[in-house]
Amino acid sequence: MKRNLVLSIVAIAALIAAATFLALNPSANGTGTTKSQMTFTLIASRTGYNGSVNMGSPWPVMTVRQGQTVTIQVKNDDPVEPHGFTVTHYLDSGVTLRPGEAYTLTLLADQKGTFRVYCNIFCTIHVYMQNGELTVE
Repeated sequence: MKRNLVLSIVAIAALIAAATFLALNPSANGTGTTKSQMTFTLIASRTGYNGSVNMGSPWPVMTVRQGQTVTIQVKNDDPVEPHGFTVTHYLDSGVTLRPGEAYTLTLLADQKGTFRVYCNIFCTIHVYMQNGELTVE
């Protein structure tokens, strides 16, 4: 009982932190960018990518226009385990981020379509990190 209460409090705190981060960091939503460039920030943690455990699917969703330069900054805020990051077509090999590590992917959105953004390694929150999307219109 005590453990469930602690886990619930931690989950709520993480959700509040993610919501605050998104509200205070315009680049997390791809705003504050120029016409030719978009920047997104993804935080990998025990709640998935930007709190994906508490969001509907797909999440996160990033939408850009064909021809734009796109920068996706990924940071692993999980204090214990590594998380992966892959974007089909643009980063098929994927990367592994140990706790505290960050990775920046810069790409030219050269092909229209919807591309899957997901964790390419097994982790305890893995199932909630499989349904992100990068949509190039």
